[in-house]
Amino acid sequence: KSGALVPLTRLARSKDQRVQRNATGALLNMTHRPELRLMLIEAGSVAVLVDLVVSLDEETQYYAITALSNIAVDDNGRNVLWDTQEELVDMLIKALHRPLKIKIQSQIVLTLRNLACDSRYQVQIVEKGGLDALLPLLQSSYTILITSTCACLRNLSIDSRNEAPIICSGFLPELVDLIPQADEPDLQCHAISTVRNMAANTGQDKQAFVDSGLFDRLKIALTDSRTHPKVLCELAAALSVFALNDQLWRPIVELGFCKLLVQLTRCRDMEAEYNA
Repeated sequence: KSGALVPLTRLARSKDQRVQRNATGALLNMTHRPELRLMLIEAGSVAVLVDLVVSLDEETQYYAITALSNIAVDDNGRNVLWDTQEELVDMLIKALHRPLKIKIQSQIVLTLRNLACDSRYQVQIVEKGGLDALLPLLQSSYTILITSTCACLRNLSIDSRNEAPIICSGFLPELVDLIPQADEPDLQCHAISTVRNMAANTGQDKQAFVDSGLFDRLKIALTDSRTHPKVLCELAAALSVFALNDQLWRPIVELGFCKLLVQLTRCRDMEAEYNA
């Protein structure tokens, strides 16, 4: 297996577009298992994949970005990327500013999401202008792109230093408006969790959360019979965080959430019941 990686890596640098595309696709196939990803790293393939992030051939570009996304899934891969590919985040963000197919845009965002599992990347992505590139995607008409963007924001919001930039960039109203979308439970979970992460951070004024209509949207989702149990779980977990904040507990009481939470304690989903 490892013997194929060196020639594949060399072929991925080929000037023949078809050869390069097929070699990059083969390298992508080698990133689906942890032990193969390690071999790929040891063969020096990562630098080639990073170079191909800006390939003019869309399929080659897609294969390379998806391979990097897979490499960024675990700590070892993220550490290698951090230590050796300092231009990667810049390249990904710049690519998002160009007109690309939806599947490529979505894969770039998912790569940023995987990188943002690491606290170093959470800060770097925001510092390098990642939020400016992500905001238009959150306003896309394509659900897959909105969902991947919310997933990325969910990880970025873990670091307390990112709360103010995310809010100042205009994300909060957009995230709040996504909360009632019962037909897209994954999207709902990412949006709710992102808002919860930001609210959990201390030292920031939370009035913007109240002014955004957050609690009206939460109530809509909580009372919608279509809401998925995993979303109910996220809703209850978010409310438990909001209830601890001096500015956010009052809407929970005044808007009748306590009664809804009591009802949720009889939910068939054990985790949602526990969180309530």
